[in-house]
Amino acid sequence: MGSPIDKIHSRIRDHLMQHTTQIPKGFLRHKTLELLGEKPMSGSEIAEEIHRRTTGQWKPGPGSIYPLLAWLQKNGYAVEQPTEKSGMKRYALSDAGRQFLEEERKLPTGPDNKAISFCLLDLLWVEGHDEVAEELHRSMVRLVSVLGEFNAIMTGKVSKNAAMDVKEAVDEATKKIQAINSSLKEQGQ
Repeated sequence: MGSPIDKIHSRIRDHLMQHTTQIPKGFLRHKTLELLGEKPMSGSEIAEEIHRRTTGQWKPGPGSIYPLLAWLQKNGYAVEQPTEKSGMKRYALSDAGRQFLEEERKLPTGPDNKAISFCLLDLLWVEGHDEVAEELHRSMVRLVSVLGEFNAIMTGKVSKNAAMDVKEAVDEATKKIQAINSSLKEQGQ
């Protein structure tokens, strides 16, 4: 038997694999734009990189990737690179695509839009290629897991004091992370 975190990962992965239509509509587009902004990629490379960065939790199929690439190309957000000897088509983000991605990043983050769903799905997305990034990823998933567990326990059974203790812990962690984010932004990272 795996750890509780492994079980949660397994449930999330199974859910995503069976219900990819429940992933917010713009999530794949947004992540594809981000990846193409890093370097030119083929459709299969995009799918593999998404699979890697979600630590095996999700791998979009060709029926999602290739129509998206065609749409990005048609709208001027991606451009096809010259075909290599291997015959593999790679796409790169255009200037219009970079602008579109920046505009998406500026969208308001409130409960009335997809930002919350994106945020939760982003917890499956590992940025970086090292052990520290993967450990941070596991910590974020554990946090969501314990908050979900608390929420389930809280339903009519938890005292006001326990709820306030969790609120204070979440507020403290949020303030610390916000301070780190602000510092990184000031440093231009």
